[in-house]
Amino acid sequence: MYNNNKTTVFLFTTLAGFSGLAAAEGFVEDGKATLSMRNFYMNRDFRDGAGRSKSEEWAQGFLLDYRSGYTPGTVGFGVDVLGKLGIKLDSSRDRAGTGLLPVQEDGQVADNYSRLGATAKLRVARSELKVGTLVPKLPTVQPNYGRLFPQMFQGGLLTSNDLANTTLTLGRLDEVSQRNESGQGSIALYNRNSRFRTAAPSDHFYLGGVDYQWSKNWSTSYHYGKLDDIYAQHFIGLKGRTAVGSDALELDLRLSVSDDSGSAAGGTIDNRALNGLLTYRHHAGHAFGLGLQKMSGKTAFPYLEGTDPYLINFGQFGDFSEQNEKSWQLRYDYDFAASGIPGLSFMTRYFHGEDAKVLGHEAGKEWERDTDIKYVIQSGLLSGVGVTWRNATYRSSFARDVDENRFYVTYETRLF
Repeated sequence: MYNNNKTTVFLFTTLAGFSGLAAAEGFVEDGKATLSMRNFYMNRDFRDGAGRSKSEEWAQGFLLDYRSGYTPGTVGFGVDVLGKLGIKLDSSRDRAGTGLLPVQEDGQVADNYSRLGATAKLRVARSELKVGTLVPKLPTVQPNYGRLFPQMFQGGLLTSNDLANTTLTLGRLDEVSQRNESGQGSIALYNRNSRFRTAAPSDHFYLGGVDYQWSKNWSTSYHYGKLDDIYAQHFIGLKGRTAVGSDALELDLRLSVSDDSGSAAGGTIDNRALNGLLTYRHHAGHAFGLGLQKMSGKTAFPYLEGTDPYLINFGQFGDFSEQNEKSWQLRYDYDFAASGIPGLSFMTRYFHGEDAKVLGHEAGKEWERDTDIKYVIQSGLLSGVGVTWRNATYRSSFARDVDENRFYVTYETRLF
């Protein structure tokens, strides 16, 4: 099993610092712990091109999430602990690479991997400062949870809700532990399809933002992210929902403006990403969506390695964010609770992109079709167990064609 001595030392140091407070009212009483389990099978079949023809693995993941309450007083103190354990059920050297399990230097797949992270936290009024292990979910950084675990970052994050209807965010991330590793390393630029000069690493990722709730159904956002000496990104967003009789119309508009920063270690970065999704949600369980996305500027859209891009047309496999690419999406969802089967849901969507400038292609094309079927058992001995099947078909004129299936069983239980 992989070890992480740095995290272990930090954990015990943090817990020792709180040992005198552990019995304080609120710290223990308001604490809670959950254990999430995910049994995951993944098959990625490459339909053409050189290299590995198939990646296929099966693994079991356990994620422990403990969050203490706060000590009483004007300034409250607390501690969170996040631990993960991944276990290989089936894999081999020639079928590795799904992202479920780590591949060692000799090419062999690790039998298991684990990590334990701690976070010290401080609360004053409605402001909270966290330092240590973080899993932020913001427009400028979206940890990917498409495997056993999300990325776990190291850094500090301040969140304030002291102003009415407003959330302020400020932070710095210094290192990241990717979803299938025990250790940690530098945060880097994702360089899919050799979009940039290099997948440059950085010492810090700075972030900040403000979210304002105009009314119950409408909100706007501004966020800023800077991967030091690589790129800076401004994000503006608008989300809203309006009633149409007994139905609803939902809008999600996003604009990101990205440029290289400092020494530009990743090369030139110059991108404008305008994208939006309009969804008509019918009271009988149906939802119909139309998404449009346009890239402009001299490069593709930049985001952090291992994370998800905050883009409307981000699919199970493709992100449709190459230089100059224009894409659209048609989506349909159905909630079977409207038909008397609560817990069962269905989603299918189709993406089409064109005019992508990549690897010598002046007008590259790509498309993807995704289907998700999910059922969560509602009662009985297995109540809360979820079963999900995700299928994707991806075809491209500039990248390898892929057929992919993911099947996983999930369960979460509250320990206390």
